[in-house]
Amino acid sequence: MHSEISNEGYKNGKREGLWESYYRNGQLHTKGQYRKGKREGEWEFYYRNGQLECKGYYKNGNQDGLFQFYYAKGQFDPHRSGTYKNGKKIGS
Repeated sequence: MHSEISNEGYKNGKREGLWESYYRNGQLHTKGQYRKGKREGEWEFYYRNGQLECKGYYKNGNQDGLFQFYYAKGQFDPHRSGTYKNGKKIGS
C-alpha cells in the first residue's frame, strides 16, 4: 500500500466530508470531498515528491468537468488533460 488515510469521516456507513491520504513519507497523496460515499467536487492528486499530478472535478463519483494533469516536475501535460462527462473523456 502506498498511502495512509487520515481525516476520514463516515455518515450512515459511507465516506463523508473531507478525506486526505498521505504517502508513507508524509507527503499528501490525495485530497477531496466525499458525499454519500462518492467523490464530489474538486479533487487533487499529488506525486510522491509533493508536485501536483492532477486536479479535477467529480460529480456523483464520476469525473465531470476539466481535469488538468502535470508531469512529476510540475509542467502541464496537455496530452492527458481534458474535459470529462460521467467519467468519460470528451474529445481527444
